[in-house]
Amino acid sequence: MRVRDLIIEDIPKADVSTSILDACTIMIERRVTGVAVYQDGQPIGMVTERSLLRRFVPLNKPPDKVSCREVMVPMLKVSSKATVRDAVDLLIKNGRTRLAVYNDGEFKGWVLLSDLVPYAMKRDMIHMFGFHGMEKGHDIMCPSCQSEYLAMSVMEDGVTVRWECPKCGHTE
Repeated sequence: MRVRDLIIEDIPKADVSTSILDACTIMIERRVTGVAVYQDGQPIGMVTERSLLRRFVPLNKPPDKVSCREVMVPMLKVSSKATVRDAVDLLIKNGRTRLAVYNDGEFKGWVLLSDLVPYAMKRDMIHMFGFHGMEKGHDIMCPSCQSEYLAMSVMEDGVTVRWECPKCGHTE
C-alpha cells in the first residue's frame, strides 16, 4: 500500500498571520486536529493540537495575540508514492504524528499516524508510544545530513523564509 491510498486531501488552511484563536476555531469547526499554514500561497508549516501544547501554551499569551507563524512546525514531507512502511518509519524516526504528502513537489494533503496504525508492526508502535520528545524547539531531523534539526529562518519583518539545517545548510 502507498501513502497516496491514505491521503487526506481536504486540509484546512491558515495564513502565517492568522491568530491561533482563529486557527483553533477553524480546527473546531472542521473537526480536525491541524491546519496547514500558508505564506504567499505556499504551505510552509502546520499548526496541530500537538504544536499548540508544545509551542503555544508555554508562551502564556492570549490566543488572539499569537500568530500561526509563532506556533507552527515544519512539514515533515513524504512522497505520495512512498510505501506505508516508509511513512511509518519516517514518523517514528522523527517522533511525529502526521506527514505532509507531496506529489511532484506539490502539497497534496497529509496522512496521520492513526491512518497508518493498521499497517504498522507492533514493535514500531511500542517504539512510537515510548517516544518522549525531542530537544526543545526542534522538530525535524535534517533529511540531508541526518545529524541536526531544521531551524526556522525568519527575516526582520517576520516573514518566514525557509527551514534550514545549521550544520549542512539544507533548506526546505
